Amino acid sequence: MAGSGGKVQRYRLERHLNNVYDKGDIRARDLVIFRSGKLRSTGILVDIYRDRKRPLSFAIWLPALRKIRRHAEPDPADIWGGSIFTYGDIYLRRPEDENHTLPSVSSAS
Repeated sequence: MAGSGGKVQRYRLERHLNNVYDKGDIRARDLVIFRSGKLRSTGILVDIYRDRKRPLSFAIWLPALRKIRRHAEPDPADIWGGSIFTYGDIYLRRPEDENHTLPSVSSAS
């Protein structure tokens, strides 16, 4: 992502995704820890519930405050972690939201 000076900014992060969490009503957990940039040491934990109607749970570790803050599921258009991606790109779209079809191929006579 280009900053105000036109330079490309790079952020390094670690992502740990557990799609088979299987504890209680939580189906999966996603943990992201930023390792560089202004978000360095910030962590985001997302709980994905079995009930698809239930909103995702976001908990953010804020190292400057040494506290965890929880917040509601964000607007799908909000930017995710200063990247070019949105929350909708990363979390809120599910496989069943997609519809892909192959064009029919006509046989040549």
